Amino acid sequence: MSAPTAADLLALLTSRDFGSLKDKYGSIEGLAKELGSDPATGLLGPTVLLHRKTYGSNAMPLRRPKGYGWALLEGLKDPVVIVLTVISILLITFGLLPDYTYDVYAWIDGVITLVMLLLLLSINAAIVYHKDRVLWQANVNANKHTVIVVRDGKPQAESSDSLVVGDVVCLTAGSFIPADGILLTNTNVKIVTDLSTVLNGSLTSTSASQTTDPFLSAGAYISDTTEEVRMLVLVVGEGTILGKTHLSKGYQNVATDLQKRLEKLYRWTTIGSLIGSLIIFLVMAVRFFVGGTTHDNRQVTTVVRQISIALIVFIVTAPEALQMALSLSLSYSMKAMCKDGIHIKNYDSIENLACCTHLVLSTNTLPSTQDELLQASGAGIKICYASSDPHDIAVNKAKVAGLLDQNSSSAASVRASELFSYPQETINMKLKQTSVISEITSQDLHRLICSLRSPENVVVYTGTDSLHAAALRTADVGLSIKLNGTDLCKDSSDIVLEQGSFSDFVEAINWGSSIVHNVRKFIQFQYTAGILVILLILLSSAIFNIILFSAAQLLYINLVIDALAAFAFGGEPPRRKGGVPPLLRKTYKIFSPSMTRNIYISALFILVFCVLPLIPEVADKLFGIPSRLGGPSATEDEFALALATNFKQTCAYNILVISLLFNMFWARTTYREMNVFVYIKKSINMWIVIAVIACTHVIVMIVPGVTFIFKTFNCLGDSCLLGGANGVVPHPLKCFSIGWQGWIVTLVLGVLVLPCNLLFRLLPIAREYKYKGTEDISAFKL
Repeated sequence: MSAPTAADLLALLTSRDFGSLKDKYGSIEGLAKELGSDPATGLLGPTVLLHRKTYGSNAMPLRRPKGYGWALLEGLKDPVVIVLTVISILLITFGLLPDYTYDVYAWIDGVITLVMLLLLLSINAAIVYHKDRVLWQANVNANKHTVIVVRDGKPQAESSDSLVVGDVVCLTAGSFIPADGILLTNTNVKIVTDLSTVLNGSLTSTSASQTTDPFLSAGAYISDTTEEVRMLVLVVGEGTILGKTHLSKGYQNVATDLQKRLEKLYRWTTIGSLIGSLIIFLVMAVRFFVGGTTHDNRQVTTVVRQISIALIVFIVTAPEALQMALSLSLSYSMKAMCKDGIHIKNYDSIENLACCTHLVLSTNTLPSTQDELLQASGAGIKICYASSDPHDIAVNKAKVAGLLDQNSSSAASVRASELFSYPQETINMKLKQTSVISEITSQDLHRLICSLRSPENVVVYTGTDSLHAAALRTADVGLSIKLNGTDLCKDSSDIVLEQGSFSDFVEAINWGSSIVHNVRKFIQFQYTAGILVILLILLSSAIFNIILFSAAQLLYINLVIDALAAFAFGGEPPRRKGGVPPLLRKTYKIFSPSMTRNIYISALFILVFCVLPLIPEVADKLFGIPSRLGGPSATEDEFALALATNFKQTCAYNILVISLLFNMFWARTTYREMNVFVYIKKSINMWIVIAVIACTHVIVMIVPGVTFIFKTFNCLGDSCLLGGANGVVPHPLKCFSIGWQGWIVTLVLGVLVLPCNLLFRLLPIAREYKYKGTEDISAFKL
């Protein structure tokens, strides 16, 4: 008889007809023989290579994320982007027609807007693509298992991806079934097929045996067996039910709780940005039509430019990068945590760690030193030790770890049978005093986790045994140990720790807290800049009748406060190594009281600094604006006035960018911390972004050609192409520039942002952190 084909084996697994197997092959051993395998010795080396070529490998396919082009196309579908593109095309069209413009270079504004817009979309698409790749790789790693397979008569550890048809796999209680196959051992086993269903404190299971239903499906688990079980692999890879499921569902990209909060914040902020942009356009339109402007066809370009500026203001102030900052922080944290031996299976669990209130420990996860215990309890975490050991042994272990001491009351330790004999209200009261629960069963453990969970509490449980699987699924965050945990235990958990020490748990909390705090830092920085842009353009239009920033300048500011800021703050590492940071309430709000205060105070100071160049008397003295630009004729006087206006606009733009640069340091802290440079040496992303912003800003301010594009004041040689949001006018003029005095004053005002903000941080604010002892916590601890 010829060896069965892949189609034959798949049909056998699909029908699960044991009778037809006997009719065709005589027995399970007969089937193994046809596949060139033996229940005792497994496959030989050459046969493994032959079967891999014939039947394929067991690499589980996972649908790859969509490519960079798809991410870019999604950005181009944004309605605001489409409208701005149309406006830019109109600006180019009217700018090229002399009958519709006074500005022969107006079309350049439209081209620059399109180029900057494409640059922004390209950067955003690259970040989205990178995030998807990181999450996809994390899912691929989470689906890999190590199995014991018999080859050449010797059991050996192999990756589940390397299995082939005919392999003999050894399974024990808690083992993952890596491929579709059939039992070789005449033993009754219990199979768990669904990790999401918990019944009576245990995962629901079904029975399987060689005589009744010997077929096993990939993705299930051996929950209970009295001895080692051997399985003959029949179907691998895409042919298995697990492989087909992976192909259909793709990689995990479920919205986390923080993502949902940010989405809600984005909707409300977008409405505010839209209202602000409409007000700005109405003010510009009123000033245009009421200000005595001649109404002819050549003013069409001016109106189109005003619409373009209003739309760009909306793009700048709408926080599209909120999810980007979270994605960057999440992907950065996951990569760093993997290096530290902390593997994430459920993304939501990282954020939940920042709100941990209760930590339930099993035997192998007790803290090794009392200092680690004090760090956790000092941060407000209630620690409970749940053990299946006899009462005296459990109490002694707790005393060694420091959970109990000589002064501990008798209520601090209790047997599970005694505790759960009380009504639920009494159990909840006793749990507030209890630190050790002994002689606990899987059903009692499940009830313990359910009793601790509440809308205000986040329960973290650490387990290593298959009996802990239900508790790991029930807890808000389940932690398992890779070193000595079973496959069932690890796959039931949300986070897998490499070594399982208490310090690994502390490190995981640090990273979880850093994600929330990094997003808050970004929000604090972006909302400050967004408020500033709206107020500055509104005031300059209403009071001074000028458009303060050009389209290119605004889009550059958008690049700074969106993509670059998300990259800088999203890649900030945790502040505190070896300690537990202050933890948040589970019901925390994205905007803390301190953040609201910081945003308004910073925006107020920078607003005042940016308005200074627009005040004639102040601007002439502070920034050294030449008292006369041009010749004695009326035409030259008019041109000189335009030059002076552009000089002031450039000074205001310079102050805004420099202030935002220093504001990035200030935004690194969101509470009452006075040291904004704490751990700044480890913030590599921050230094990269600051260097990029500083270099590009200098180029924008002083390099000929670039200054013309960005409409910054720069006159060189015998000719000057005066830039400005109001137009470009060629005029012969000697060398004029913003000058050293303007640069020095700008830098001084930018530096003043830090002490002005820090001074107002001394104002009292409402407490946010759930543990009352953290109200006066220092910057070093955050």
